[in-house]
Amino acid sequence: MPQGVKIICYADDLAVLTTAETSEGMIRKTEEALYYIYLWMNQNQLEVAPEKTTAILLNRKTKIGGIQFKVGGKYVKPTKYSEIPRNNTRYWANLQSTCKRCLRKSKQNCQSYMWTTSEPKRTVLKKKKSSCGINAKYNSIRRSCMGRGTKIPTDEKYIAFQQRKMALRICSAYHTISTDAVLVIAGLIPLHLAAEEKRELYVKAEINDEVKNYQRRGTYQKWQEEWDTSDKRRWTRKLIHNVEDWTSRKHGDVDYYITQFLSGHGVFMDFLHRIKKIRNGNCMYCDEIDDAEHTLFCCPRWENGRSALLSDVGMLTSDTLIMKMTKTSEIWGKVEAFMKEIIIEIGKDEKARNPKKK
Repeated sequence: MPQGVKIICYADDLAVLTTAETSEGMIRKTEEALYYIYLWMNQNQLEVAPEKTTAILLNRKTKIGGIQFKVGGKYVKPTKYSEIPRNNTRYWANLQSTCKRCLRKSKQNCQSYMWTTSEPKRTVLKKKKSSCGINAKYNSIRRSCMGRGTKIPTDEKYIAFQQRKMALRICSAYHTISTDAVLVIAGLIPLHLAAEEKRELYVKAEINDEVKNYQRRGTYQKWQEEWDTSDKRRWTRKLIHNVEDWTSRKHGDVDYYITQFLSGHGVFMDFLHRIKKIRNGNCMYCDEIDDAEHTLFCCPRWENGRSALLSDVGMLTSDTLIMKMTKTSEIWGKVEAFMKEIIIEIGKDEKARNPKKK
């Protein structure tokens, strides 16, 4: 037998154990051993049953594509065997503790440059999403592992709470916004869906770009179903119809100003009235109900800026706003500038009306 190959026999069962540093070496050694076994069985008037033959791959890598063994004229593909001790309660407890510690450390490192009420800088926005992506990766791996055959609690509320914090930091949103809406605005896939995607990829025999894209499309479909069926976040859903198109856009970052219009939570009188900051939710300029839709599309105070914007980008409605913004970076920039101007001017007008208010 080749070096690194060991045979274990019991009655009519035979196991071939092969160790190698590369997949090519493992295939070569295994097929050479199987060839010798096949010759010996022919000499002793015995036959191999390829349909009963199975192969198990023991390694820490998730990619096992391209590995197969020839047995009796047929090819057998190995299945992946998880080395995680599923019944080891202490192991899972340590894993849970480690993931939580990594999550807290990563979150503390990125909080120093994440603002919520001041204007975010372009150079920092990428760092925000990168750091939150690290957090999401820790959480997703934890969810993927903890959900596989263990009785240790997965702390779903804790994980969702931490991801909500990340999303709030990414888009500089008010803390009153719903979790589902802020995840869509920030472009973060909910961790329970990301973990499910990782679990499905884990059991695949081959993992390539095509398989990953297929699984990601399935994740987007599930996310879209959750987004469409909930009775919350109606204004945000009215603007952002398709989460995949919004999340996979090629340009445009959300900031303190855009997020207020996308969420409806901001300097709008109707929102401030709902959280009991003011007594009246009517617009300070036209006495209509002042929400994000009214301010952006209807309020006469911003008619000049709105007319200039419409002459450049065409007709805008709540149904077409996001579609046009994600179409080109030029349109995104013009709409963003208009939104920023509105928020700043409202702040100035509010200070002029209440000079003693801090």
